[in-house]
Amino acid sequence: MSICHLLQVKYRLKPYYMRKQPDITAEMRAILVDWLVEVGEEYKLRTETLYLAVNYLDRFLSCMSVLRGKLQLVGTAAILLAAKYEEIYPPEVDEFVYITDDTYTKRQLLRMEHLLLKVLAFDLTVPTINQFLLQYI
Repeated sequence: MSICHLLQVKYRLKPYYMRKQPDITAEMRAILVDWLVEVGEEYKLRTETLYLAVNYLDRFLSCMSVLRGKLQLVGTAAILLAAKYEEIYPPEVDEFVYITDDTYTKRQLLRMEHLLLKVLAFDLTVPTINQFLLQYI
């Protein structure tokens, strides 16, 4: 069994994890992912950054219940964390606060980033679809 396959199994999401979310739906998650794509385009982030952000978001949602009022905060923290991990010059935290239309404060965003890191157990290096696409091409 290859290391890549072992990592895929380790980071596999729980099946039907969105059904266990009491306050958000799969449609809300899809809208958030569309918004993350727009954020990535606006700040010219690498494709890998977006894939990581969605991975972090989904792993978080598979472990924690999220209120609908905090869903964008979780997504923003996920893309902030992914940008810090993947980008040479990631946007500043204030930029991510700005893109939420100041819905959340810098402190709230940094606290959510901290919670995201704890829930993900600081496991930030994960195989994403981008790596498989590059190999396939």
